[in-house]
Amino acid sequence: MRLEIIISLFLSIPVGVLFFTVLIYKSGNLAHLRRLREVIGFFFSPSPPERMLIVQSLDGKTSIFYDDEFEELRTEDRVLVKTIYGDQYITRVSPSEASLVVSMFDAKAPAGYPSPFGVAWRWVVAAAILVYFIYYAFIVSIFPPIYTQEIMVNGEVYNVAVQGEIDPWEILVTSVCMTLAFSFFLTNIVRMNDNSIKYAWYHSVGINPPHEIVTPIPGISTLSLTEYLVQLGREINIVIPDEVRDLLMRIKEKVGSIQLAAAILAKLAMSTTWRKALAYVLREKMDLVIAGDTAARIRYGTYYGVFTKKTIVVMVIVALISFGMGYAFGNAYGFGIAPANTTSTSTAPATIQQPNTTVPYYPPTTTVPPPTTTTPPPTTTNITPAQPPPPPSG
Repeated sequence: MRLEIIISLFLSIPVGVLFFTVLIYKSGNLAHLRRLREVIGFFFSPSPPERMLIVQSLDGKTSIFYDDEFEELRTEDRVLVKTIYGDQYITRVSPSEASLVVSMFDAKAPAGYPSPFGVAWRWVVAAAILVYFIYYAFIVSIFPPIYTQEIMVNGEVYNVAVQGEIDPWEILVTSVCMTLAFSFFLTNIVRMNDNSIKYAWYHSVGINPPHEIVTPIPGISTLSLTEYLVQLGREINIVIPDEVRDLLMRIKEKVGSIQLAAAILAKLAMSTTWRKALAYVLREKMDLVIAGDTAARIRYGTYYGVFTKKTIVVMVIVALISFGMGYAFGNAYGFGIAPANTTSTSTAPATIQQPNTTVPYYPPTTTVPPPTTTTPPPTTTNITPAQPPPPPSG
């Protein structure tokens, strides 16, 4: 196996790990990774956090907590969120209830703060470098080596390009490594794109030392706008026509909220409501078909593995394509090349060619035809005696 292939294969993983580590520590974007061991482990098996809580305080400070860095203590009508750093937050809606299940590519923080999103895209860059090193080794292995060899022609030394032999072991090793690299790259991208993080974003609405009163932000939580305004203490005025008052009370008994009942009636009064509702249902159905049931399984605590139907299908397809490419290249180049015999150092005479022409090279095992020369016929010179001039005419 050629040295450039061995070097490229052996350097692929160390260079990828080193590049990822430098990117993480240079930017300070550790996010849920706390130690160097976790950073290196993330490169080989990207693991997102299970929970992510963002709290924006009244003084403009933003705090981000992951996994076991915070806990929820529920009372009758309040939830106390305690962190390992001593922070205490009071809210009516717990993070487990207000959180949305998102992927690493959607788990973003405010500008300038570390987040799983920043770790994910830095992993993509470092993993692409790993794949490139293996790809280079694969490309080198499928083309025959070209090297120069010195030959002597009529006492003159020439450097002649010689095409070597393709090593089938090189193609076998590099194609297998290429399959593993692509499977590693694509599978982990699919994993990081899977919804697996309980993502909650709160902001402060008051302070009651030593506690801080917070509430979820609508739009990036399950909290509706009406509930959000109620938690802020805003008064919602609803004008109820007499003809629908009885219907409104009946709906209130069902849903438990006068605001929600009024909103339902207002929507029912619009003719486009049914079309919008139908479009919403169809869109939700399409999202379920595309995203699968991973988010639901995570929310209900039944998600136990990282190999889903999508990742297994991607791995199988990449493996089949890579092995097929290796087999095709091996058959294309493995039987159609007659390499030159480079084990002998003997020289053979050759004819001198005209300038700007190719000098033919004959392997040592080939009989070189002798140069053909044409001997011109001898030139004969006939010497005749001189004759006297003719007599003058009368």
